[in-house]
Amino acid sequence: MEHVSDKGEALQRAHDGWAALWGLIDSMPPGQIDEPLGDGWSVKVHIAHVAAWERSTAALLRKQHRGDALGISRDLWATHDVERINAAIADRSAAFDWATTEAQSRAVHDDLVSLVESMTQEDLERPYSDYVPDDPPYNATPVIAWVNANTWDHYDEHIGWIRAGLGDR
Repeated sequence: MEHVSDKGEALQRAHDGWAALWGLIDSMPPGQIDEPLGDGWSVKVHIAHVAAWERSTAALLRKQHRGDALGISRDLWATHDVERINAAIADRSAAFDWATTEAQSRAVHDDLVSLVESMTQEDLERPYSDYVPDDPPYNATPVIAWVNANTWDHYDEHIGWIRAGLGDR
């Protein structure tokens, strides 16, 4: 992942990436949203997954527990096992209908963007561990790296997986 440290550039990339993600989704026939792709996840599950990680990033910036925001147990979060965490998110999100998933995704995204917009550049340059001091070991990486990773970089990743999955049909 390319590191973007400027708040304005990160927000612009998030805006552009979000538009690209939803451009792809909006171009799909509605019936394809719930069909499993080659990776086993449906487009709906991909979108719910992206929203879950955006929600966890907003929680981070609010100094709240990220596992709680993801809707997983604190024990699972403490494992830092991303595969298991993602599987739990996917299992839970498969039960929601598309309208609910879409509405939640858009609301979570708007919340995160508004939160980042309200922060100063200095806030975003503060270390990750300033936001979660009870989560050792100390992590000096600027928190904006999590904004990057869970917005535009994450959208690009899932756009690629969705396109590949649609091509597998």
